[in-house]
Amino acid sequence: MSLAFLTSGVGGLAPRGQWFRASAVAAGLALGFGPAQAGAQLFTRPAAPITHIDSTREDGSVKQVPLAAPGTGFNLFAAEDIAVGTFRSTGGLRGGFANQGGPVPYNQGGGVIATHWMAGNGGYVFFEQGFVMAAGRSAYNKILAANPAVRFMRGSQGYTFHFWNTATPPDTRRIGAADGQFGQIFAGVTGAADGSCRDDPTSAGVNWASQTLVAMKDCPATWPSAGFGGKRVIPDSVWRSSFSANPSAFRWDDWKIPASRQSDQFLGTQSMFGHMSDYYREQRLRYGNVVPGQSGAPQVDGFPLGIWMRVDAWQFGSPSVRNAQFYQVTMVNKSADVYGVPIDYDSLYFGTGPGFLMGGSGQYAYPYVDIPNSTIYFTKSNTSGLCTATYPKRYLNTTTGGCVSTGDRFSRGVYAMTWLKSPLGDLRNKLFTRAESPYFAPNHPNRGDTIMVNQMRANSFGNLSNNWTRSSRSGFGMLSGREDDYLDGRLATDFAIGTYLFLFRPEDWSGSLPTTLAETKFPKFVPTGTINPKTGQPYGSWDYNKDGVADTIAMVGCGRLGCADIYSDTVAGGYYAEMGNIGNTVSAGPFPLRANDTTQFLIAFSWTGDSLSMRQNIEGIIGSYLGNYDGPEPYSLLSGGLAGTAGSGINYSI
Repeated sequence: MSLAFLTSGVGGLAPRGQWFRASAVAAGLALGFGPAQAGAQLFTRPAAPITHIDSTREDGSVKQVPLAAPGTGFNLFAAEDIAVGTFRSTGGLRGGFANQGGPVPYNQGGGVIATHWMAGNGGYVFFEQGFVMAAGRSAYNKILAANPAVRFMRGSQGYTFHFWNTATPPDTRRIGAADGQFGQIFAGVTGAADGSCRDDPTSAGVNWASQTLVAMKDCPATWPSAGFGGKRVIPDSVWRSSFSANPSAFRWDDWKIPASRQSDQFLGTQSMFGHMSDYYREQRLRYGNVVPGQSGAPQVDGFPLGIWMRVDAWQFGSPSVRNAQFYQVTMVNKSADVYGVPIDYDSLYFGTGPGFLMGGSGQYAYPYVDIPNSTIYFTKSNTSGLCTATYPKRYLNTTTGGCVSTGDRFSRGVYAMTWLKSPLGDLRNKLFTRAESPYFAPNHPNRGDTIMVNQMRANSFGNLSNNWTRSSRSGFGMLSGREDDYLDGRLATDFAIGTYLFLFRPEDWSGSLPTTLAETKFPKFVPTGTINPKTGQPYGSWDYNKDGVADTIAMVGCGRLGCADIYSDTVAGGYYAEMGNIGNTVSAGPFPLRANDTTQFLIAFSWTGDSLSMRQNIEGIIGSYLGNYDGPEPYSLLSGGLAGTAGSGINYSI
């Protein structure tokens, strides 16, 4: 494994807050600093926001487009239901939470609450990272049968694509704060700058004092009259008794555990929650006559699905997991609330849309996929230390493919997304095949290898018109990995070569653009039946829904034989690994969701200053999760993870 240590951070501090040095060495080590850096000052406020976004032209040149100042574009739609909160984290990843948009709904805090900023250098990981969701013709046809007016939809007939983008035009907010939260799940008090639990001297923006606060575990003033309704601990004894009653039918579905069997303790050192939906009042109005009870031509593309979500977020102060923030989305199909009749969906896609900043010059990140640990790592370039004029491999007949920088390395640390649960699978299913586990069930239908995330695409501000804002069909194709939908009537020859290579990242390249749809493919990995080139052994059997069809992983970084080495600066095939500043997608699907049914996603987001501490961090997250969050201890990574020699560019991580 490559090892490097974080250097000093970016820019100056925001006006509010001061530096601190108390226990700096111990704190620095816990955050993931090397000994040489552990005594350095840590940021107690995020650094000044970046004021421009880079737009890469087809010829490779970059234009800097000014951004609106944070807070100037704040939207007051559904203001009574929009609320924010703070983790008060002491770990590497800091900031707050909002009940709209997704994990990072405000461009670099947006003057409201800084989210996902790095304590080691003060920089923001993202411009934004909202939720993304898509459905295709199957969902459309079912809605059409119940509500013929859906045919009046704007955009690509038969497709809907929900995304969140407020950093750049067009301002798009498809998943927002659900109606009816004010006074019901939070009290309605606002932020303050008075040193009380309503204050946040580290992450609050200039508009904090005017923002309604979500109910926070550590702040009774924010609770409604019924009390705090946050995520409760489910005792291990409850899980075990449920398992023992019927091992083969057992599932890790916490929403099915009655409140009477849950603990009176709330999960996390800090926790909070909110409700979101794709049919909140203002969004229903935008869909016009597509939605029953509304009139007028639709102002936005696509159609609502009637998806309601409870989003819980929590953080632990325990050293082994203090660098992580856990986000759980409990999703319910409430299509009858929109269309008057219940509608079953058979193929939905859901995930996040990260726009990378990584806290410094160069608005990008390099992704690395670790399938056994269900984790994606993101860094700056040259973590391999091998970047030259010939490494990574260059695409033939182009100048495309060099490292963005040879000097960045681990200067902005390592950010990670660990997908612990999705409709595709649950990392705890691994326990069914461990003889020492109290959940050992070798014949369980969900035993063995499982994936939680299977789709990831690269994007950038200069390419939004090729997918997100081109059409709902292109957005659907981006989340589903369906090339014909992504292209939406185009051929590869309609793209500039550099644009095509960035968006598709082909594993094989002849030197010229494909001329047919059949030749235009995203790289894909089918573990079942594939031999691991490192071990000479098969990867195993991977079939998340047990339908007899082998799983396909279509993610930047993976190819026919597996996924490129972590920190290698490459994707499969040895070419460059890069994701841009707006509009990338990380998602799971397809998955069904019948009317009134529930499904769930759980993702741990984390940041540390170097690769060694990130490994320890992921061990802590996985150990915590597999141990039901009970006193997480150091835990060995699952077999195969982080096992490669960084820099080869063609070895594989599972």
